[in-house]
Amino acid sequence: MARPTAVALVGRLVVDKVVQKPVLDELMARRNAVDALCVGLLTHPDDGARELCAELLGDMHSTKAVPPLIEALRDRSVHVRWDALRALSKLLYCEIGWWLRIEGYKSQPGMMHRRVSAWWKRNRSRVWW
Repeated sequence: MARPTAVALVGRLVVDKVVQKPVLDELMARRNAVDALCVGLLTHPDDGARELCAELLGDMHSTKAVPPLIEALRDRSVHVRWDALRALSKLLYCEIGWWLRIEGYKSQPGMMHRRVSAWWKRNRSRVWW
């Protein structure tokens, strides 16, 4: 039997709102886990799976995840948007308080996306890892 792709594993991460630990372990052992989680963050039909992708990306310390996490600030789910903000805060070692003063992640995802995207464009050259 062929080994499933990393993107296929992301598709099986959450079943009936329960994280599948063996699938998670197999995915995290892959070299391309960040890429697969970025795809899952932006395309998975389940809100819980997209939330999990955002959380995991925040723990992986890869700046490759920053643009997809910024894009996830437009997600229809407030929970995905919140987890994307938290992941960005972890990845970029910055306080998200200034992004949240108006709690735009709840009611104004377009504005939040523009604000964080503009910050990234101004500061990405300062990210040293």
